[in-house]
This record gives sequence, structure tokens and C-alpha cells, in this order.
Amino acid sequence: MEISAMNACRQVFPESRITTCYFHFAKNIMDKVHRVGLRDYYADRDDTSMYNWIRIFIGSALLPRDLFDERIWPYIERNVPQGRDSAEEVNVRSFATNYIGDYRKNHRKTWDQFDNDGPRTTDHAEGWHNQLRSLFPAVHPQLGLFLKEMRKEVNSQAIRGEELFKGQES
Repeated sequence: MEISAMNACRQVFPESRITTCYFHFAKNIMDKVHRVGLRDYYADRDDTSMYNWIRIFIGSALLPRDLFDERIWPYIERNVPQGRDSAEEVNVRSFATNYIGDYRKNHRKTWDQFDNDGPRTTDHAEGWHNQLRSLFPAVHPQLGLFLKEMRKEVNSQAIRGEELFKGQES
């Protein structure tokens, strides 16, 4: 979720809890691993320290906050991988301090999945969006066609909602 959308939600619904998508959290971490030049170290089959360290951090989003703060974060801090050479060591230390440390300090609340009873990914929304895109072959469909197809989709979703409410599965 974009920062501006999260801020708007907080302003309109101050009591709400905003949780980011677990898949995109993990993807964001992995993208950063690649961007800072640690991809080969992460994929090294002989030295799995970087791989394990990153996977522990990503998986920690599924653990209770107090367990993370008391046990997992100290473990992550104590076990930062060494790097296989001096240049890689600099990249690893910078990544650990500036990226992983910043995530913990400033964003832990939004990527915490432990108490999340709802979906942990946005796959359902992305799937529905892809389905909608398949209805319109053009980027800018005619207004009449757009309204007709949207009316059908809204009706279909309303019927599906009623079926689910009644306990029926389609």
C-alpha cells in the first residue's frame, strides 16, 4: 500500500489497523537484496548464512511482536552475516543497519501479520482486477460498454455475496 493511501486511511479511519501485504513485504526485502548487490551471496549454496538471515527476518512478520522484540530481533542483530569479502561486508553491514534496522524501527507495525485474521496478501484483489481487465480489450473502453460490463460484474458480486451469506457455495 502506498504511503499516501495509508495516511489517508489513518486520517479517515483513525482507529483502523493498516497491515501491508506479506507477499509484497517479502518481495520488497528481496528486491533490496538484489539492488544492493547481495543476490549472489543470498543464493550461495555453500554459505547459507545470508539466505537464512533474510528468511528469518521475513518470517518474523508472522510471529508475535513481543517474541520478535525479545528473541528474534536480538538474534538478527547478533548474527548479521560476515560477507565473503570486504566489499560485500560493507554492503551487508549497510543493508543490515540502514534497511533492516529501519524496517524494524519505522515499519514493524504495518508488516506485522501475527494478529491478522484477514488475508495476508492482496492476491484476491489482484485476481479480481485481472478479471476486470480481461473484460475490456481496449485501454480506454467505450463508456457504454464499460458501464454495461461493470453492471454485470456488480450484480454477479452481489449474488455471490448473498450465496455466501446463506452458506451456499458455488
